[in-house]
Order: sequence, then C-alpha cells, then structure tokens
Amino acid sequence: MYIIIVIQSEVAMTVDLLRKGLKINHLRLISTLAQLGSVSEAAEQLGMSQPAASRLAGEIEKITGTPIHERTGRGISMTPAGRLLARRAARILNEISDAGREIQEAREGATGYVRIGSVTG
Repeated sequence: MYIIIVIQSEVAMTVDLLRKGLKINHLRLISTLAQLGSVSEAAEQLGMSQPAASRLAGEIEKITGTPIHERTGRGISMTPAGRLLARRAARILNEISDAGREIQEAREGATGYVRIGSVTG
C-alpha cells in the first residue's frame, strides 16, 4: 500500500491597493478612525457625513478584502489589518504633507545648501 501526500502551495498574491481603487480619502479616514475610535467623530473631523464615512470604510474593506474595524459598545475597534493599514496611512499622509511643505519652501527660495569650510594653519 502506498500513501500519496499532495502538498499544495499557495502563491502569495500582492494586493495592489492603488489599482484596486484606494484613494487619499480612504487613507485619511482609516487613519482618523484609528485615532478617534468612532465613525461619527472621524466623519465630523474630516468634514463628511457619518453615512459617507461608513461608505468609505466599506470601500476600504472591499479593496483590502478584509474587515478593518469591529463595532463595539462605544464606537469601533480596529482589527489587526485595520491597525496595520492605519499606521501606514498615517505615514503616507505625513509624507504627502512633508512634500507639500518642501515644495512650498523651494518656491519661496528657502532651500539650498550651506557649505562650511575652514582653513587650518
């Protein structure tokens, strides 16, 4: 008697979130949700209605293919995937903000190099 064992390997698929439709507003929302723990408070801070924020959260879950938050008695709790995405979203938003600041400084001539030298003798 022979026993044949078949091992299937799953090839990890890269989830290209941008191609799936992830937008800046999604990043703003998930970052704010993680900070505030409330859909209605996040919506208010971002200047949108609560239903619009809920719709965006649903879009994020559809794009990522996983839940990003769970409802609790007093708001929401981020899932592990939601915390991960929120952390990266905050970094991305900070980078965009820094880029804007640097571009503004370059326009105003506030960038450049200072070279310091000394002569010893």
